[in-house]
Amino acid sequence: MIVRSGGYDYSTTLPRAALLLVLAWLLLAALWSLLRLPFRIWGRYRKRQGRARLLEGLRALQGGHWQRAERLLGTAATDREAGALALAAAVRAADGRGDEAAAQRWLTALAERDPATHAMLVAERLLEQGLPVDAINALDVAAARSLPPPRGLLLRARALRAIGRAGEAYGLLGALRQQSALPDAALARLEMELATQSLREAADANLLAERWEAMPKPLRVEPGVVAAYAERAAALRWDEAALRQLEQALDARWDESLADLYGRLAWAMWIRAAPARSAGCRPTRPARHCWSRWPDWHASRASGCRRRTSCTVPWPGAPAPKPGKRWARASPPPARKTWPGAPTPTHCARRAAR
Repeated sequence: MIVRSGGYDYSTTLPRAALLLVLAWLLLAALWSLLRLPFRIWGRYRKRQGRARLLEGLRALQGGHWQRAERLLGTAATDREAGALALAAAVRAADGRGDEAAAQRWLTALAERDPATHAMLVAERLLEQGLPVDAINALDVAAARSLPPPRGLLLRARALRAIGRAGEAYGLLGALRQQSALPDAALARLEMELATQSLREAADANLLAERWEAMPKPLRVEPGVVAAYAERAAALRWDEAALRQLEQALDARWDESLADLYGRLAWAMWIRAAPARSAGCRPTRPARHCWSRWPDWHASRASGCRRRTSCTVPWPGAPAPKPGKRWARASPPPARKTWPGAPTPTHCARRAAR
């Protein structure tokens, strides 16, 4: 191998030339590493200092030293890897001091470093301030860029529940359960609360039936959920479905509150369906007022509304009372279905009072 340079000719073998090139490259790499060594030492020192400030700031934040925590966390925010965590903690420290301007400055810096963390922190602060709609908007901005983390889903469910959209929040329970966003006990409690509220918010009977059928069977025998369904169904004039579900729940597990609700709904349905059988007597107070004062239903004690209320306002077509007589309550015919110890609702009937 011959190399000509500057009027001189150099001759060598090919293996020797390759060896010389490798040695030259190693020499240059060693020289470059030697030149970078001070900068690398300084960078490692700053990283150690930043991590130490971050740990000290988190410890001060946990102890409630807000001003010291904010100062240390603000210094640690220059770290590229842990800067987002330091900024989020600095926002909490500023909130602890009650300095809204400082919290907004840290939030602005956090939005540039970690948009997802910024959105969750903003949503959490808005929920605490009673602004669930703004919290949902903040979460939507972050969800458009990346998949929401488990905490983002939990914040969205709470915000939807706060604005009366529990049906949508109930649909997020599957993702929350899959990602283990809450412990099993807390998730079960949240599921029951969302199920109850979603049933009460149903706008029509079709939506109510759809949400009821979508719930798991163990949830459909819980007293709170069954009561919410029955009350909403009765409000939508779907009395048969309300009583049927109450009967099934009571057959599966006896509950005093469901039994009381069953009696009140059966009484209201009986009055609406057959007013003529009440002998032309209309109570001066709504029926639910009388039933709300009933004693607890036990096996043989509660047999109806024991409080007598005079009836003075008959409806059109009702027979006029005789002079010197008044209207009072009496026991109605038996309910269409009973169980051991079940009470029989009372109705307003015509009876002479001596």
